[in-house]
Amino acid sequence: MKNMRKKALSICGYSLITVLALLYMYPVFMVLMNSFKTSAEIRTSGLSMPESLYLGNYVTAWVKGNFGRSLINSIIVTGGSLVAIYFLNIITAYPFARMKFAGKGALFMLLLSGIMFPIQMAIIPLFGMITRLGLVNNPLGLIFVYTAFSIPMGVLLISNFIKGLPVEIEEAASIDGCGTVRMMFQIVRPLIKPVMSTLIIINAINIWNDLLLPIIVLTTKDSKTMPAGLMYFSGQYNTQWEYVTAAVIIISLPMIIFYILMQKDIVNGLASGAVKS
Repeated sequence: MKNMRKKALSICGYSLITVLALLYMYPVFMVLMNSFKTSAEIRTSGLSMPESLYLGNYVTAWVKGNFGRSLINSIIVTGGSLVAIYFLNIITAYPFARMKFAGKGALFMLLLSGIMFPIQMAIIPLFGMITRLGLVNNPLGLIFVYTAFSIPMGVLLISNFIKGLPVEIEEAASIDGCGTVRMMFQIVRPLIKPVMSTLIIINAINIWNDLLLPIIVLTTKDSKTMPAGLMYFSGQYNTQWEYVTAAVIIISLPMIIFYILMQKDIVNGLASGAVKS
């Protein structure tokens, strides 16, 4: 009887997940299908399959939307931010996990308070600071902000992970003459790869998809990232859905491919983090 009940609950659960997945994927599927249609097809049969796979929409969207330049800008902003996030989070988290210094607890709580405040709350002072630094229309302005706002969560995850590692490894390295910097990057860094991978992947997706900061900080057409470029493009061609849907697919593809390639690291990182004290 218990087995029958478990089986019934399992079937219901999988059925619900399947229905929700189909509801989520249907709009995505229609966007993909409409990106291969001509303008006449969209007007007459917007909800049907395309008669042929027309690739002209992608060429038009890529050229008129200046997405080649936007792709380079997104790679610069995302890549630069991730490099800074990687090193600064390790440098900041390690002392909180292993070192003893005055005011450590209060400083740690002050740092973690940044998690409670979304970036939107600070958008006006951030823009003022970026303007005073002369970083408007400069990728460095975005890299600076994304890195700063990643540190509270990164320090929390990494420091807790390090605390779960056996301290004997570091003690042995210290006896062999290993200094603090070498300890962080040659001994500890390889051990925290699961949580670092998760942190980098999540930040990569969030930074790549961010729209608010780029439309405020990057105001010229040649400085826009992919999401900001899509908004600009869709405003110009808001009645030509074949171009807009093609542009949506273009900016979505890099992160879809990235997530597919890295999803194993995300799962491993979350699973490893779940069992650390």
